[in-house]
Amino acid sequence: MTSARLRVAPLTVLAALAMLLAAPSAALAQSLPIAAFTSTTFSTAPGSSLALVGVALSEPPLAPVTVNVMTTNGTAVAGVDYVQTNTSLTWQVGDPPLKVFAIMVASSEPVNREFNVYVISAWGAGFGTPLSASVQLEAAAPGAPGNAVTLSWIAPTENSDGTPLTDLRGYYIRYGTNPELMPYEIGVSPDGGQQTYVIDGLASTTWFFEVLALNSAGIESSPSPIVYATL
Repeated sequence: MTSARLRVAPLTVLAALAMLLAAPSAALAQSLPIAAFTSTTFSTAPGSSLALVGVALSEPPLAPVTVNVMTTNGTAVAGVDYVQTNTSLTWQVGDPPLKVFAIMVASSEPVNREFNVYVISAWGAGFGTPLSASVQLEAAAPGAPGNAVTLSWIAPTENSDGTPLTDLRGYYIRYGTNPELMPYEIGVSPDGGQQTYVIDGLASTTWFFEVLALNSAGIESSPSPIVYATL
C-alpha cells in the first residue's frame, strides 16, 4: 500500500513567509511619530534679542528621536541680523511632543526682515508638514525722546607691546541688542584723555556696547569690556 504525501506548492510557502516578514515592518513604520514645525511663520517682538521656533512630534515618542534643523538667509543676513544656527533637537521616551529652540537676533533695524528655518533630517521620526518656515524680525519701534545713552572711557596711552601710543586715529563704538551680535558701528574722533559720546534715538530695550581704539595704520585694539543699558 502506498502512503499519501502532502505537497505544498513552494510559491504558497514563499508568499506566506513574505507576509510574515512584511507585517512587523509595516507595524513599525506606523508607530513612528511625525516631525514638523508648529507654524509656517514665527516672529519676534520689536526689541527682542531671541526668536523662538517650535518643532513638534505627532505623538509622544516610544523611542529616542532626533530632528536636525538649520537656518538660511532671506532679507535678514546671518552675522548681521541673526546668528547662523544648525542644531539638533532630541526627544527621549515619554517627552512631550513640543520642543522650542532659540535663535539670537538683532531686532533694532527700522525695517522688517526675515530668514528661513528648515528640518534637514530626522532619526526615529517621519517627516510631516511644514518642514520649512519663515522667521520674521519685526522692526523696532522708533526711539522715544530722551532714549539716549552716554558712553565714556579713558583714552589708551600704550600699544599692546607696552610701547607709547603716538598715532591714535580714533575709536569705533559697536552696539546692538545682543551681546554676541552687535552690528552697529559709530566712528569717533579722539578728543583728549577722557572721551564721551552720546548715542540717541534708541528703542526701549536693553542695549549692549563696546569700544575699540584704532591707530593710523588701521590696526584695531581688543574690544573693551561690554557694558549695557536698559531703556
